[in-house]
Amino acid sequence: MVILDYYRIFYYVAQCRSFTKAAELLDNSQPNITRCMNNLENELDCRLFVRSNRGVSLTPEGEKLFHYVAAGYKQILAGENQIKKEKNMEEGLITVGATEIALHLLLLDKLE
Repeated sequence: MVILDYYRIFYYVAQCRSFTKAAELLDNSQPNITRCMNNLENELDCRLFVRSNRGVSLTPEGEKLFHYVAAGYKQILAGENQIKKEKNMEEGLITVGATEIALHLLLLDKLE
């Protein structure tokens, strides 16, 4: 079974087109990033990157995987952002109870 963090690392390597730049963004070492990507390729039994002196590019298999990983990663980030917004009361539902008099005298002006 593939370690889920490998997909996060894969996402950044694919975005940066570089193991070194991905390592910097992830606050990790380049050898560790390379090891993780080698492990991912071994687990999936295919090459995901074409390596060169100028960086890396995705193989057709890597492009296909990136399509799914990017969509999933963006969904995870959207979920995190939504939770943070709700926690900071930037969004969400508030229920207020009031008498009819209080509603008319105090709240209606503020709600509009």
